[in-house]
Amino acid sequence: MKCYSEKASILSILFMGLGQLYNRQFGKGILFAAVEILFIVYMLPFVSRGLWGLVTLGEIPQRMEAGKILPGDHSIFLMIYGIMSVLLLLVFAAIYVMNYFDARRVGEQRDKGKPVKNIINSIATLYEK
Repeated sequence: MKCYSEKASILSILFMGLGQLYNRQFGKGILFAAVEILFIVYMLPFVSRGLWGLVTLGEIPQRMEAGKILPGDHSIFLMIYGIMSVLLLLVFAAIYVMNYFDARRVGEQRDKGKPVKNIINSIATLYEK
C-alpha cells in the first residue's frame, strides 16, 4: 500500500500547493502556491508593519520645531492596521489548514485506489458536503 497521504501532508506543510501537485491536482496546487507567493510578496510587509503598530502604537511623538507642528505616529491608524493584519493572518492560516487537509484527504483517496478529482469536480462537490 502506498502512503500518498503522508507525503502529500508533509509537502503541503512545507509549501502550500506542493501536496496537491504531488497528488496530481495541478490546478489546485498552482492556485494554493500562488496564494502563498502573493502573501509573502505583497502582504507580509503590510502584516509585519501592522503587527508592529499594534504592539507599539507608534514610537514617534508629535513635536514642534521652528514653530511648525511635526506629526508623529497616529496610534488609532496603527491599531486599525494592526487589527487588519491579524485578520489577514487568520485568513491565511485558515487557507493553509484547508490546504493541508485537502492534500491529506486526496492522498487517502489515492491510497485506496480511487481516482483523483480535478479542480472543476472538486469545486462542484464542495457544496455537497
